Amino acid sequence: MKTTTKTTERNVGIDIGKSTLDIFVLEQDNHWQTDNTEAGVRALAARLARYKLARIVVEATGGYERKLVYALAEKGLPVVVVQPMHVRQFAKAQGILAKTDKLDARVIAEFGAIMKPPIRQIQTKRFDISETYWQDAANSWRRELKSLTVWIKPIKRYNQRTSA
Repeated sequence: MKTTTKTTERNVGIDIGKSTLDIFVLEQDNHWQTDNTEAGVRALAARLARYKLARIVVEATGGYERKLVYALAEKGLPVVVVQPMHVRQFAKAQGILAKTDKLDARVIAEFGAIMKPPIRQIQTKRFDISETYWQDAANSWRRELKSLTVWIKPIKRYNQRTSA
């Protein structure tokens, strides 16, 4: 679906991979790729800061998006993190079943332009992106581990009762 608009604001969709970022600026029909490294993220944030942006939409990807989101928020850019299922359902509703990184970035940008997910303030401060990224990842893993350990005692009790 080609979206045309007369506004100078742009909607950007970013498909996040472990090693690369696919970026699509919808109103310019412009796609490019960059490395998902600290240097690549900083360069991307600087490049996007030159545009007048309505929103930058990224999918929650289990942590790969964090350093990008922090860098964009630090620059004061309107970044929105959305659930991948919402974007996938949006694509299916348009009859888009193919899945490539470039196409995903475009669909994410279209999702942002049409659905207009709300932009929420992301608290940032001056920090080393990689350090914050790993701190957040460790906290996430800690919460996951804690939720798993909650189940250990009841499972042990159940096993003791059934084996007796």
